[in-house]
Amino acid sequence: MAITQNYFYDQQLRRWIVQFMRLFSGFSVKMGKDANDSDFYHQVPVRYGDTSRMAQHIIRKNSENTISSVPAISCYISELAPASVRRINPSFQTSTQVGERVYDETHGQFVDQVAENYTLDRTAPVPYDLTFNVDVWSSNTEQKLQLLEQLLLLFNPSVNLQSSNNPYDWTSLAVVELTNITWSSRTIPQGTDDAIDVATLVFSLPIFLTPPAKVKRQVLIHSIINNLNVMDATGALDSFILNEGYHSSRMWITFEDRHIRVTNDTIQLLNKDHNTVDAVNNGTLSWAEHFGKHGGIKNGITEIILKLGDELNPFEVFTRVTIVPGNSNILSYDIDTATLPPDTLLMVNGVINPSAGYPGTGNLPLAAQGQRYLVMDELSQGSMWSETLTANSGDIIEYNGSDWVLSFDASTVTTSEYTTNANSMKKLHFNGIEWVLALEGLFEEGRWRIVN
Repeated sequence: MAITQNYFYDQQLRRWIVQFMRLFSGFSVKMGKDANDSDFYHQVPVRYGDTSRMAQHIIRKNSENTISSVPAISCYISELAPASVRRINPSFQTSTQVGERVYDETHGQFVDQVAENYTLDRTAPVPYDLTFNVDVWSSNTEQKLQLLEQLLLLFNPSVNLQSSNNPYDWTSLAVVELTNITWSSRTIPQGTDDAIDVATLVFSLPIFLTPPAKVKRQVLIHSIINNLNVMDATGALDSFILNEGYHSSRMWITFEDRHIRVTNDTIQLLNKDHNTVDAVNNGTLSWAEHFGKHGGIKNGITEIILKLGDELNPFEVFTRVTIVPGNSNILSYDIDTATLPPDTLLMVNGVINPSAGYPGTGNLPLAAQGQRYLVMDELSQGSMWSETLTANSGDIIEYNGSDWVLSFDASTVTTSEYTTNANSMKKLHFNGIEWVLALEGLFEEGRWRIVN
């Protein structure tokens, strides 16, 4: 038999019943003295009164001569009525933004990093008034008095109840109020029968039943790709191709044409003239104001993404930013090293001025095979480095075990290259003309964006 797609059951009434019954668990009555002449207490069980015939037979051990043990408390619904006075517009809807954190599978815990963002669309809940009866079963008046005194002091006149711990469940809170008491089920005169005495407490519980919500994953447009006209000869939509190298242009849009300057440990906000003047507010540009249009700054979570490289081969480097107390114009940042562009050249041991010293002098260690240096000044033949080596600023030299040789000739390279300075662990970028720090410098509009 096929299951209809319209089926929905969230156990909402069941949760209210269970939470209501938990209000009456843990109560005890004093039964007398034990063998050591110490007070003996019996914890009173709580059961749901609307049990099935089979369950009752099991409790009675399939015998009609077995009676229910007392003291005991039973709870059951006596009435469920629509609450028209609390009804709101049935077509009312509200949307809530939900952020999900990254789950670390290795350590089995959530980390302080944003994963996916979702939109939660909720429809107006339906109000109902629940009426619960609580029967207090006792075999004598003393048991009844002990239980009722504990229960009646709890409700003065009401108790807050929560059906779930879901922070987005807007119907999880309700108030349980004691509205009536039936002292005894016995009749007067009682006669000779020793019937079990039942006192009934009546409670009101206004609740809401919530329709299913719609959860949508947020997809933000960070880049605009133009002229995507790659199809086969048939022109069929299924043949549409989107791949690296097929698009003719790619665009990043930066809010208000702001620029940034990235230094060793800070990111500074600049205007279109590359200074910090806020012409609108007659002050200094503030990151807090800038992010105010994007939901504010979440320390260690909010990201600024920098675009390195050229338009055809861009690298998006992610940095997580933190507010710097006392200076609203700068942010400190941590680099997600996994997003840095990979080295296209072997790592260098340092950036040096070859005329200021040679291996074994100053801060330079003795020459060893595989050592590599990026030179920032001319190196002529016959120097202390080598009798035959000639190098210019921007070249990389390497020791092959017997002599220093030219490993990278900057004058012959026009492509983009990356390497890492092992001395400072800074990423270096050769832009076809000169070497620069890959992640430091001025990033103009369109070469950075924010993720919040």
